[in-house]
Amino acid sequence: MNWERFLLYGIISIVSTIFLATLKGGHTQEIETNVEGNFELRMSKLYQFLGVGSVFLFGGFSIYGVLFGDKTDAIAAIITFIFLGGLGALMTIFYRNHKVWFNQQLITIQNWRGKKTRIEWDDIIKMHFNHLGGYLKIETKDKVLKIHQHLIGLKEFTDLMEKKTKWTAKKLRIPLD
Repeated sequence: MNWERFLLYGIISIVSTIFLATLKGGHTQEIETNVEGNFELRMSKLYQFLGVGSVFLFGGFSIYGVLFGDKTDAIAAIITFIFLGGLGALMTIFYRNHKVWFNQQLITIQNWRGKKTRIEWDDIIKMHFNHLGGYLKIETKDKVLKIHQHLIGLKEFTDLMEKKTKWTAKKLRIPLD
């Protein structure tokens, strides 16, 4: 193996580790209540940074491929932008829209599309943590809600969840440590 490749893989490993540590550290971060007395959980700013960065980076590559490449390069650049730029756009939308507000009585969840749903703690009949998707699924009689694991201050939510419901973060195997 040549040194350039070794260095490249080393840099990728270090950057990935820093990103994951940043995301993981956010859910144990302490948060304060807002003016209404509710806790507000938001996605990490890393989602916005990576999302906007992806759109600009792959948009630039696509423009370059279309203007200076042959037909095959242009098609590949456009397909790459649609896929990776689209993922970046979704990350940015997720950052802007997905929020959770909660207090001693209510939980209000705004999904990635911006739709708000309100439930009471007493209405929860089932909870499950999806390790593959990285979200906590909360079910009532007529609603299914999802809370992403990278929300800043998720530990505050799970602490109150343990007081208000029969589920614990440990039993649900939510990776808070």
